[in-house]
Amino acid sequence: MPQSLLDFELDLLLNPTFDLTFDLPLDLTLDLLFDLTLDLPLDLTFDLLFDLTFDLPLYLTLDLLFDLTFDLLFDPTLDLLLDFPLGVIVYATLALTFCLTIVVSNLPFRQPGLPFRIRLRLLIRFGLRVLPHISRHPGIRNASFGWR
Repeated sequence: MPQSLLDFELDLLLNPTFDLTFDLPLDLTLDLLFDLTLDLPLDLTFDLLFDLTFDLPLYLTLDLLFDLTFDLLFDPTLDLLLDFPLGVIVYATLALTFCLTIVVSNLPFRQPGLPFRIRLRLLIRFGLRVLPHISRHPGIRNASFGWR
């Protein structure tokens, strides 16, 4: 018996063995989330977001949030990074770093603390994904920083 499209999308999004951030292209992930917010009643949309936060393993939730945030900001095909002033990018990077530090530390979450291996992976991933894009920003490329 074929599933409805909505059932398929929900199964795809909530299946904890399927990591959306690695297995789906960004545009499909965004389409999936956008379709769900349009197709579901508002209370179910909030329930879905709540379930994503609390029912999925924490590292899968973080993977999803990190990929959506970083790819939206730093995807070279979107060129959004070039539209932000340098100060906003530095501020956002500091804020993301602060949030990431809180998230990956062993603070008492609803779920137990993350294993060191996963925390290390998230920190390395953060650096590898964000720093190259920031270094290509025109405000940094053209800055002399006092060096001549």
